[in-house]
Amino acid sequence: MHAAKYSLISALVAATTASHIPHRAEQGLAVPQIWSSPLFKSSAPFHGPSSAKESTLTQSFQLHEPAPLLTSSAHSCSVTLVSRSFANSYGSPSTLSFDPRTAFAGTACSDPDEWTGLTLDVHGETRGRQFDRLGTVWVGNNATGQGVEVLRLDNPEPTKQGVYWSTKKDVGKYWPLWSQPADVVFDLPNIVDDTYTGALNVTLQLTASVQGSLSRAGRKRTHAGRIPALPLKQRAAHLVIPLSKRLQTGNSIFQLGGSAGNGTASVKVPHNAARALVEVYASGTAAEEFWYTGITDRFFNQIPDAAANGYYGHGPYREVQLYIDGAFAGFVTPYPVIFTGGINPLLWRPAANYGTFDQPTYTIDVTPFIGTLTDDQPHSFELAVVGSERGGVINDASWFVSGNVQVYLDSSDGRTTGKVIKATQGAEVVKGTTGGSIKGDPLTNGSLTYSVGLQVPRRFDVAGSVKTGSGKEYVAAWSQQAEYDNRGLVNATTQTNDQKSFGWTRSLVIDARHIDKVMGTLDFDAIQTLADAQDAKVQVSAVQMDYNYPLYVTSSLSNTSFDARIVEQFDRTVRRTGPGTDKDLTKMVGDETTLVHADPVAALPHAILSKRNADADSVLVNGAIANGTGTARQTYMYRDMAGGTIDRVTRTNTTNVLQDSLAGSVSARAQPGQLTVA
Repeated sequence: MHAAKYSLISALVAATTASHIPHRAEQGLAVPQIWSSPLFKSSAPFHGPSSAKESTLTQSFQLHEPAPLLTSSAHSCSVTLVSRSFANSYGSPSTLSFDPRTAFAGTACSDPDEWTGLTLDVHGETRGRQFDRLGTVWVGNNATGQGVEVLRLDNPEPTKQGVYWSTKKDVGKYWPLWSQPADVVFDLPNIVDDTYTGALNVTLQLTASVQGSLSRAGRKRTHAGRIPALPLKQRAAHLVIPLSKRLQTGNSIFQLGGSAGNGTASVKVPHNAARALVEVYASGTAAEEFWYTGITDRFFNQIPDAAANGYYGHGPYREVQLYIDGAFAGFVTPYPVIFTGGINPLLWRPAANYGTFDQPTYTIDVTPFIGTLTDDQPHSFELAVVGSERGGVINDASWFVSGNVQVYLDSSDGRTTGKVIKATQGAEVVKGTTGGSIKGDPLTNGSLTYSVGLQVPRRFDVAGSVKTGSGKEYVAAWSQQAEYDNRGLVNATTQTNDQKSFGWTRSLVIDARHIDKVMGTLDFDAIQTLADAQDAKVQVSAVQMDYNYPLYVTSSLSNTSFDARIVEQFDRTVRRTGPGTDKDLTKMVGDETTLVHADPVAALPHAILSKRNADADSVLVNGAIANGTGTARQTYMYRDMAGGTIDRVTRTNTTNVLQDSLAGSVSARAQPGQLTVA
């Protein structure tokens, strides 16, 4: 990917990484040679909102879950929040004051208490020459704090003919923010000049729906049909508290890593809080955009001018850690989202990688700490990004991270009490392993092979007692495990990385008498057997999310060609144990927020699986791409809590959709809709 010595690759990487540094002047950037290709030249600048019909533009798309999740709407209403041509928009986000009762006045959606669905809808158009840009949407108020990130998105890199894209994200879990007056920030940093001619013409809408229903497709025949959906007011968290810089009119991202340090926010939790979840947004950018290709420090320091040639050190392992009042509270394993300019832009036309237009988030259940947080005092929540090298060091200020705390309140006004009764010690230290060999200078006539792993799987367990004011008493627990392996190759013309990253996270409600047995050695199947046994002595409810993010990527460069290949997968499957009925459906928000409310109701099983196999072959003339093509095959599977299904296979080349096989009980709500096949 960074095949050094060749200016084409190093220029491409420099251009891509620079595009994801917010609010930094880029007027001095050199024009990368890749832009001299006819594939990227613009016939005319594209300033201002487009008046062209979509039929004249090429659709860029990302396979995506339906929005809103679970529910179908009887009535929906949309309001435009932002409609703007983002041209020279560095340091100039769009900001607005939003009042739902004013915005939806006179419609069926005028009362937020009746909303059963809520989505953010993005539509964009662009043509010319431009980077992929990292955008964010923030919502907040003066009560719980400004700057809760609710959407992180990238844009397709344009062509001279022009492209358009659309996506919808379910934002029902942020109902407490949207249901009252709030400040909204949409930040999409971009530059338009004589070289980079592509303005990003984007419309951001909020769509609310009422009288929604849930399908029980695929469930028992006697229970088939539709059931009314409870309003989001009765399903979402009671409040959402930001973990960010908390700016009212600006981008609130923490830029973490190296000398930039960690991101800390002060959080005051209500005294009757009964459950809390932390959601994390995290993206590697700049020197960490291709973090999964990082060279271990053991070898990096032996390569002359490695950094100057586009290589980065500190190895390929990364995790985001959470600390509460200085105590380790959990970690998340990031999925490698590759932006539309990454590696070789021909890989992502017209089909973007999963997570490009709506990046996935990660959840940590912090209910085990809840009894220590309800004292009406501020508490420190700290986010950090670390690697597996000595001291956990990574490159400076190169991870964009934010988060929020979603808090569920008890039905009473009495204080929730409790304490942490069990926690894994030393879990914040990543114990990595490295191996491999180096021969000569890999950037000229030598080679480097290396491997990075973990001495033992990453594991963390914490449990805390919880007693609510209404008298509910139980032990809440959070367990997680991650495994990792990355094998890399670097020589003068080739870079390859084969990464395995998988694991699970588990939220539990446990009978305190059996906590050691459940948390210590039992796997999920064993816990399920205990929970399902009629005479079970171990009282346990559990929700486990299994994840798997394998990635294989290779690029090779010669005097006449630049080729790349990628195989990537996003796989999340949720399983559950414990008591539950079909009534659970009415309380589900739809994502992996697992157990909800003080009286635990476990999420129903569901899954998302997206797999991509793509190749790009380019012909070089005088060091620049003269022509080339990319091909991609994607498979996508969606299974929701109500039994809704989507099964899809798409095949594309650089300019056309060659196949779109779409099936499933909710295929009519798939994103995007049925594609036009050439």
